[in-house]
Amino acid sequence: MLCGASFLLLALAATQATGTLHISIMWLVDMYFLQTLGELFLSPTGLSISHKLAPAGMGSQLAGLFFLSASTGDAIGSQVASHLTGTTLYLTLGSLAVPAGCTMAVATPRIRALIQE
Repeated sequence: MLCGASFLLLALAATQATGTLHISIMWLVDMYFLQTLGELFLSPTGLSISHKLAPAGMGSQLAGLFFLSASTGDAIGSQVASHLTGTTLYLTLGSLAVPAGCTMAVATPRIRALIQE
């Protein structure tokens, strides 16, 4: 959700950058801050869950699958970015990332039940 929020923030910045009007570098700083927070929350948790939920002896394979899913997401994002630009790109990425984050939030109780927390 934080990554999606960062893209929606960039969409807002893109609407303000019209013609020769330059915008502040703080928009990028804010974007990187939100994306870094999202990464810091997701990465350790995702790796831990992939090991806890893996069948015996398959923890490393599922950790690799976790990283593969991140690279797949990057590949999909690059394909979207090759067809869209500016505000449309940021709104599209934000509108895809925020619902994905909400889906993960809704799945949290089920995942906690699976790992018996």
